Amino acid sequence: MRPRIAAHSRFSGRLDAFPEEPSAMGTDRKGDSCLEFNTLPKTYATVYSIDKVAYIQYTSIMTYNATAVKIVIASPSDVPNERRIIRNVLSEWNNINAESSKVVLMPVGWETHSSPLMGSRPQQIINEQVLENSDVLIAVFWTRIGTPTGEAASGTIEEIQRHVDAGKPTMIYFSSAPVRPDSVDTEQFQLIKEFKSWCYEKGLVEGYETPEEFKEKLFRQVSQTVLRLYSSNQAVAIKASSSNVNNILKKSAKILLKAASMDPGGSVMRIETMGGLFIQSNDLSFAEQGNPRSEAQWEGALNQLISFGFVSQVSRGCLTRF
Repeated sequence: MRPRIAAHSRFSGRLDAFPEEPSAMGTDRKGDSCLEFNTLPKTYATVYSIDKVAYIQYTSIMTYNATAVKIVIASPSDVPNERRIIRNVLSEWNNINAESSKVVLMPVGWETHSSPLMGSRPQQIINEQVLENSDVLIAVFWTRIGTPTGEAASGTIEEIQRHVDAGKPTMIYFSSAPVRPDSVDTEQFQLIKEFKSWCYEKGLVEGYETPEEFKEKLFRQVSQTVLRLYSSNQAVAIKASSSNVNNILKKSAKILLKAASMDPGGSVMRIETMGGLFIQSNDLSFAEQGNPRSEAQWEGALNQLISFGFVSQVSRGCLTRF
């Protein structure tokens, strides 16, 4: 008898411990003698050898339905590190939130999602292959605006303008990291200043100075955007109020409740990352990331509001709405 496999579990053992011969679906790979075959429903197994001893490993996979949100990464060539950070943040967000929110974030860029084609402007081809079917755009700038396309000051600017004109969410970040003056193209830098002015007229932008600051802000703000626009777990308003709130709640819970009452969406964000816990409302952060005492204090405040019925949880580990 083969062992019963639970979702997301693995079982490994020597092949001679399994008297029943599985039916192979793959072919032998030279060197490691690897075979893959189906066993239980949604369960897969691999046979491999180490020092001429055959082993078997069972792995089962859980699936779920989710909304796929395509996020375009747009930038000139001087911010390659930020492009990597964006992809890492989206991957981290998926690891933590995808199953509970039923939303999966898919990074999209010209370097991974465009292919050679003749007959049109290069940027027009990128627009058609990458931009038009995407949902959200994240753009980053530092000292350069990019290369003119014939229709805009750069490919990144053309992508942003088309995305904004289509009424799609557009998140723009400007780096203020130090730079050597002799390495700056003054014409490009002037174009950046002009583009900033255009952005200020059209909406909100964000600034940052270090990669760590960019990562922290991006994770929090992507979470806000995605949960506001795409999460199917929408919510429930205040269940109760009390004239004796001052006697019931801790000081930290009162502060959090007041902030939530002033939040435009009436919500509190609770976001877990690899670096710690965020609790935020009305653009204020309440838990000091990486400080266990602070995280425990503010999570306790949020839990007290939930326990007394002042808030209700919308999606596991992600969002609470008042």
